[in-house]
Amino acid sequence: MVAALEGAPQTNVAPAEARAELDARLLPGESCDAFAHAIRTVVADPAVRVEILLSFHSNSSPIDTDLYRAIERVAAKQDPGAIVVPRMLAGFTDAHYFRDIGVVAYGFTPRWLTVEETRRIHGADERVSIDNLERGTNTLVAILEELAGGNPE
Repeated sequence: MVAALEGAPQTNVAPAEARAELDARLLPGESCDAFAHAIRTVVADPAVRVEILLSFHSNSSPIDTDLYRAIERVAAKQDPGAIVVPRMLAGFTDAHYFRDIGVVAYGFTPRWLTVEETRRIHGADERVSIDNLERGTNTLVAILEELAGGNPE
């Protein structure tokens, strides 16, 4: 969860008004309404207003799909010890739009970041190496070829 807090302009001033915005990533099956209710229950102050600013269905794509199996096969070819597992992204993607209309979507981005590169994500010096970009592109192409039956043309 990420929070943006607003209050007094200085630490020694009690603000007349304060505000917090929470960016919560919910697990599949959880709802924004239930999360907002939990916040209201914890805060337990009628003077505090809790409202939902943005809400999407919290869902996931099944892993018993041709696409998922293609990702597993390509991962095994590129790295025999690789294990493909579902995960929840801390970032935002457009996958929910696809899932809402029944299209399988995974937050899969093939890249091999160093710890230093990971620390740069969304920073002023965010970057990915050319080698990493090329390897990731080749991996995506290999997955498409695998989906097409392993025949690249």
